[in-house]
Parts: sequence; C-alpha cells; structure tokens
Amino acid sequence: MGFLRKKKVKKYSYYYYVQKERINGKPVDAVHIYLGTADEILNKINKRDENKSNITLKTFEYGRIAALLSVDEELGFRNIVDDVVTKRNQPGLSVGDYTLVSIFGRWCGPLSKTASAKHFSESFIGFGNKFPSKVNAQNIISQMKYFDEQTISEIELELSKKLKEKGIIPDMIVWDTTNNYTFIDCGEKIPQKGKSKQGRHNKNLIGMGLAVSGENIPIFHKSIPGDTHDAPLFNEIVDDIIDRIKQIDVDPEGLVLVFDKGNNSEKNIEKLSGRINVLGSLKKNQIKDLFKIPFSEYKPLYTTDKGVEISGFSTKWNIYSKEYTIVMSFNPNTRKRQALTYEKAKKKIIKDLDGIRRSLVRTGRGRPMTSNGAIKKAVESIPTQYEAIFKYDVVESDNHKEFKYWIDEKKEKTFLENTGKLAIFTDKYDWSDDKIVITYNRKVFIEDDFHWLKDKLLIPLTPIWHRKDEHIRAHVFMCVMGLFFIRYISHKLGDLGITDEQIFNELSKIRVGLVAHDDLKEPQIVVEDMTPIQARIFSKLDLGRYLEHNNF
Repeated sequence: MGFLRKKKVKKYSYYYYVQKERINGKPVDAVHIYLGTADEILNKINKRDENKSNITLKTFEYGRIAALLSVDEELGFRNIVDDVVTKRNQPGLSVGDYTLVSIFGRWCGPLSKTASAKHFSESFIGFGNKFPSKVNAQNIISQMKYFDEQTISEIELELSKKLKEKGIIPDMIVWDTTNNYTFIDCGEKIPQKGKSKQGRHNKNLIGMGLAVSGENIPIFHKSIPGDTHDAPLFNEIVDDIIDRIKQIDVDPEGLVLVFDKGNNSEKNIEKLSGRINVLGSLKKNQIKDLFKIPFSEYKPLYTTDKGVEISGFSTKWNIYSKEYTIVMSFNPNTRKRQALTYEKAKKKIIKDLDGIRRSLVRTGRGRPMTSNGAIKKAVESIPTQYEAIFKYDVVESDNHKEFKYWIDEKKEKTFLENTGKLAIFTDKYDWSDDKIVITYNRKVFIEDDFHWLKDKLLIPLTPIWHRKDEHIRAHVFMCVMGLFFIRYISHKLGDLGITDEQIFNELSKIRVGLVAHDDLKEPQIVVEDMTPIQARIFSKLDLGRYLEHNNF
C-alpha cells in the first residue's frame, strides 16, 4: 500500500507518492513519483474532472452461473429434466429451469430458495433476461414435488448416457455413505436419530449413499433414513448400481466396485461374485494373523506425489467362501495422523466419561441420571473405532450407583501398532500390488465429495429445513447435481493442473461490469480484470459466449 511523503524545501512543500518494499530485509522505496505542490495537485484534479464524461458502472456475478450454463448446454441438463418430469405444460419457467436455479443457489450458498431466486435474478444472466421468465421463489419450492425416487434415477441415468457420448466411460465405481445432522424435530421416514458422523447424536440425521465413477463424477445416489446401517443398504443397492452400468451399455464384469469394510458381509460379497469385480478392505478381526506380520516382510510399493513411501506385501487368503488376493499396505503418514487423532479423541472420551460419573452421583435439584441413561451417554461418547479400548459399567449396591470406566491397555497397544496399516482384498488377481493399493485409495475421491457437501463454502447440503421426505430427496438431489456439475467442469479442465476447489473459487471471482458513459450510444459489457488462471478457465469453458447478443 502506498502513502504520501511531504518534502519541505525552504518555505515550499512538495508531495511524492511512495511504495515501500523489503529488499534483503531492509525497507526501500520501490515506487517514488513526484506529484507536485498542493496547488499543483488540486489543479490536476480539477482539470481531470472538467474532461471526464459521466460514467455509471454496475458489476455482476458471472463466472459460476456461466459455467453452470455451459454444462447445461453441453449435456442438455434442463431438457433431460423436463423430458423425464411428468408435468402439464404451462407458461413461465420449466422444472428444468428452476432446478438449475436451485443448483446455482447451492453453489453460492447455503442459500434458501428465496435467496437463490434473488441471487440468480441479480446475476448477469438474470439481469440480462437470458432466461425465458423471471424467477419466482415460491415456484422453486413447488417444483420439489416432482422429484420422486424414480424421476431422480431416470435423470441420473440420462446424464450418465450423455457422459458416455462425450467419451467419459466408467472403468470403476466407488460407493460410500454418509449422514448429516439436521434441526428437523419431527419429519417423516428419512430424518432419524443414529450414529452421527459429525458427533451430533442428539439430532435427527439425513443419510445418503453415493456412487461415483473413476473420473469422480456422481452417477447414482440415494437418500436414506439417518439410522440406516451400511451393510444392509449395500445389499439392496448392489442391484441398482449394476443395473445402472448395464443401462448405459457398459459391461459390469469389466469394472471394479470399490467399497469400505462397513459394507462387508458374507451375503453381500456373494451377491457381487461373478457380476462385478470387487475391491474392498477388511476388518482387523477378519485376518488377525496378517496384521501380526512384522514390517521386515513389507516391501516398497510406490511413492505418493507428496513423497510418502507406501510399503506392503500380498498373499492369497480364503475369506467369504472364496480365495482373494490380499494386500497389506502401510502408510507412515496415516499412522501419525491416526495416532494423533486417537490421542485427541482419548482426552475427549475421558472427559465425557468423567462427566457421566459425576452426573450419576450428583444430588440436589433436578432429575438424577439413571443407570440406563449413563450407559446410553457412554455409548454416544465413544466413537465406533475405539469401542474395544474403552470399557465401562454401572455398579449398583445398597441404593448406591457408581459409573466406572477403564482402558484396556492391551487393546490400546494393539490398536496403535496397527495404525497406518490397511488390508485390501480383491478378485483382480492379475493386478500388481501397487495398482491394487492405488486404486483402492482413489476412494478418497468420494470422501472429498462428502467434504464438498458438508462444507458451507462449497456445495453445502445443510442446513436442511424440509420435513417432508419428497422435499428432502429433492434437496439432496439438487446438491448432488451441484457436485456433478463441478466434477464435469473439473474433467474438462483436467490439463490445467488445478484442484476442484481452485476451479470453484476462481469461477466465483470472475465478474462482468455494465458500463455506460456519455460517449457511448449503448451500455457496454466489460469483463473485470482476470488472473492468468481465470483467463484460461474462461477460455477453456468458452464462457464469453453468454456475453454475446445481450438484451440490455
């Protein structure tokens, strides 16, 4: 930042514009411009004002909405929605139009339906009348009733077909689930209390399952009750995933389905056998002997982009009534992270258990905690992965209750020794050890998707204020479509070497201005100065096309 410097020579004062920089640790004048005396500066300002035309300027959000329109145009998104949705033709915006506005609201959100309509109308596209009608906030909510499970599935299917036409053909499918807490007190079947992945066990949860392709583009999702367990759901969803692959004319037997150990069961793995290749992880208690093998048996597999050496070994092992290739991998960075996470969690668990102990023996006003209440609180206080380490009980004798807890030191030692290790099983027998581990670790893509849907600065799924299941399904669908759009854009910009978050953030900074002044017969549209990466995104997506043939 610059400043004015006054230099006095005899009785006269002279002014300079100065900017400082540090060179070799010392501040020096990087910019030093003579401006003149006070009277000379005033004369220059007055002369400039005399020659200046009247100028008006209004700036608009442009990058994100133009990017959405570019994807819509390439894939025919609005047309797909309108073709699938059964609705009487009527004047004004279609269901597809309102769906695009809702997606825009999540991209800029979290925005309510009313705020989405307002924000869209004030964007360049809305202001320039490039939509057939004005956006009505109430109509956004009204459109949600059209998105039942069958309709959502058909829209996702048609989008998958469009991707295949563009040459984006899945070579693998990654499946995972998550849940989000809500402030819905009484809803229908979907909002339920369960094991919150955000630790909000006292809130109703909205569950969601998501399947993405190897390019990390969503191809299938399902809204599920918050108390749904992974394994039973996986058994139901397998047929839907395989049917989706067949419907886009891809042979599922040539693909790999990647999933985590929460989906494992004899019944589930048997259901997949011979229909699609599997790539999953195993629990420690399923192959205890392999976890005991010393690190001297591990060999280097590959080095990550961050310079971390991943080691491991492979063997054949009978599990789920079949012989699979098992790769035991070790990541030293994961070990450090898991150990630190455990120590942090341990402090919180002990603090919570101490609080339960005090509450159980507390006397005075208020209803005392019951033994069952203490057990329930303890269950909620201990994350699933640490349940074997922390033990507790309520001892009652002579009208006296005492809550006791302790740490199983043997289990704790075993847990810490196994941090950083991962057991992966597959029926891709011809794959190398490093390919198996690298492919399984691509599961981080879907974890990144869940991060996007939980981050209020990206494409937030929450807050969810809807109570009806049909509205919740529609809301989740809009958010997943927002994710679909950014992943497709990322695929197109793959050669730029930037992350999805960088793309999203750079798009949000691209704005246009509407300039009018006395020398112009008509207003002019001017793109604000862009950084080199913004300019490359603008060019690659051809965002300038929406600045042509404006209606100002």
